[in-house]
Amino acid sequence: MLRLLVITSCTGEKRYHPQNQLLQADFIDSTTLSRREKELADFKCTAGEMYTGMQHLRLMEGIAALRKQFGEDFVDLYVVSAGYGLIPEGKMIVPYEVTFNTMNNAAIAEWSRQIGIHRDLDALIPQYDLVLFLLGDKYLRAVNLPFENATSAQKLVFFASGTSKKLIPEKSPYYFVEVGQEDAKSFSYGLVGLKGYLFKLLAQDTVTDDACIFDKVYMDPSCVLPLLEKHRKASASVEKQLAMYPVKPPKKKHLGKTLEFYIPEKEYAANYSPHVKYFIPEWDDRVDPDYDFLTDQATENRDPYSHDVYAHEIYATPNYDGVLISKIIVEQNKAKKARIEEMGVHKFIRFDCGRPIMGDCGAFGYVDEDTPPFNTQEILDYYQRLGFDIGVSIQNQVSESRL
Repeated sequence: MLRLLVITSCTGEKRYHPQNQLLQADFIDSTTLSRREKELADFKCTAGEMYTGMQHLRLMEGIAALRKQFGEDFVDLYVVSAGYGLIPEGKMIVPYEVTFNTMNNAAIAEWSRQIGIHRDLDALIPQYDLVLFLLGDKYLRAVNLPFENATSAQKLVFFASGTSKKLIPEKSPYYFVEVGQEDAKSFSYGLVGLKGYLFKLLAQDTVTDDACIFDKVYMDPSCVLPLLEKHRKASASVEKQLAMYPVKPPKKKHLGKTLEFYIPEKEYAANYSPHVKYFIPEWDDRVDPDYDFLTDQATENRDPYSHDVYAHEIYATPNYDGVLISKIIVEQNKAKKARIEEMGVHKFIRFDCGRPIMGDCGAFGYVDEDTPPFNTQEILDYYQRLGFDIGVSIQNQVSESRL
């Protein structure tokens, strides 16, 4: 029987979110780690149960289907964790807040070396015929390819974006399967969880077709996407956005007596681009999930910050690319400011660390002031300390309006 191994990454979304979860410093020595794990003993569970990100959930559904049909030993799963290193799904762990997604390349190389990710993977993979890697760019960097112990009889298949291709050797036993935004659209599934979803589809086909799809993948890794073609729900082409206003017929404009040019008809809005990102402002737009519509009553004695949910917690895939938090809004609410200062922006709004949060000063709040109430160093420290992914420079509303 084919020996199958799946390598996935940890996710920011976890089953438990205690305020004192482990940080990177807690993993530096075993004594500190043991003490801190005891403090969090009430939140301990297996790695397979801990992660609740979309990729992990879909992946686990696929693995469960395979094991039900073919037995527990059909497939093994290991997780590349930015805290614990390389861990089997059955390892008992506690919640932690460490991710490679916030590290630069040098930091990834150093920290992954300290926790032995490459070393442990290199020792693990020779036991398997087919190894599927479901890793993003930063976690793929942490693996540090190539492996010294990989053999020509193996197939190491990497589901990755086009930007990750440069990290994967271009020779056997390494094989690259590009999955990106166009695939997310055609499979009608969010990009952040797409790799796990594709694995689930492969698993379902193996079970329902009574034929091991993974044998075919081992024989020819390039067949992965063709095997899944029947699951595509629409063309991968982007539906173009119509212009906002009626477009006038082409006309000529005369400059002087001899020079002339024409403005061509444009079918689409001038600012249309498939790469435009939408950031929704965070202005306490949450809902009470237990609201009683029959009596028109909110949950009694609820804490809106911890009880209520944002849109990105309601839908499987957030309907925006990122969140914008204005400092002027934070400053207006002491309780909110204290929470953000304690937890950081990602944890405060429970937004996946793989998705960006932008910060700005909120010039609309000091439009009548001659000068902004913040200085450059203060804002830089604020962005860095609270974990913003993007920071906007201080806006001088008065100067801009006069221009």
